[in-house]
Formats: sequence, structure tokens, C-alpha cells
Amino acid sequence: MLALPELNARLEKVDDVEQAFEIGMTLSESGVRKLDTNALEERMRIIARVIERTDVVGCALLVRGERGEAQKGAEVLSAALAELDAQTINDWFDLAFKAMLAELRDAPVPTFDEVGIEDAMRALIAILPSDEADRFADALGSLPEGSDEEVCWAGKTLYRAALKLEAPHRAVLARALAME
Repeated sequence: MLALPELNARLEKVDDVEQAFEIGMTLSESGVRKLDTNALEERMRIIARVIERTDVVGCALLVRGERGEAQKGAEVLSAALAELDAQTINDWFDLAFKAMLAELRDAPVPTFDEVGIEDAMRALIAILPSDEADRFADALGSLPEGSDEEVCWAGKTLYRAALKLEAPHRAVLARALAME
């Protein structure tokens, strides 16, 4: 076992590898929102690369982040990660491990600025060409029921543009995307 008493305590009575994996995934997913800004920005960079490598259906699934589709989403994510370079894959799993530790150690969730999101989204929309800005606003308003093509396009646009923003806006959107 790992030299992590917090994790060992959670896995103490688990004898099924799949159940242990699920516990790790759940801890990691819950801990993402507790990561620092640099880690969240790295996560955003990796997700941008991942959704560029998925088909439209998989991309839309990841962008929507539907809880009922967690297994399918994990499969899409794994397949897209496998197409990336070894360093990016290592960075992804390093982030997942840090998130798991943050959750196990009950790290506080950094404060979240709702007004900052509005400012960051305005900054993001401002850097888009006007026709894309209108399409993006429409697509964001209809994410749950939008077509896979529009949802995927909106997700790719969001991540690409967010990565181009200056630090304060980029950081706010990285945190907002982790809170979803």
C-alpha cells in the first residue's frame, strides 16, 4: 500500500480493484476544486488538448460533464489522453493525485468570486470575432439541450479563448471550470 494513511484508511476494507479505482476517481473528482490556481490552469490546458482529440459526441460529453455518464466520460478522456505525449499524461495523473490528496486531507476550497466570472466571461467574449461571440453566447445558453456539434464547438472555443486571457481572468475561468 501507499504510504498515505488517509488513503489506506479509505481502502482498508476494499478488496476489489475496481472499487478501489472508483474510490480514487471519486476522491480526485471531489478534490479538483481544492487545487491551486497553477494546477487548475494546467488542468485547463490539458482538457483543451483532450477535447481537440475527441469526436464530436465524446467532446460534447466531456464539455457537458454529465454525472450520469461518468464511466463513458472516463473512457473518452482515457482514449484522448492516450493520444497525448507522455509528459502531458504524467501531468494529468499528477494533477489527479494532487486533487485526491487535497480531498483526503480535507483541504479548504479557495474562495470563488461570482463577479469575477462575469468579468472573465466578458473578457473572453471580447477576444472572439463578433460572429463567434454571438454563436458562443447562444451555445452557452443552451448547453444541456444543444446539439453535440454546438456544445463541442462552444467547449473548444471556451478552452482555447480562456487560455489566451490575461492571468486574473484565466485563473477565474480555470477555477470556474473546476467547480462544474
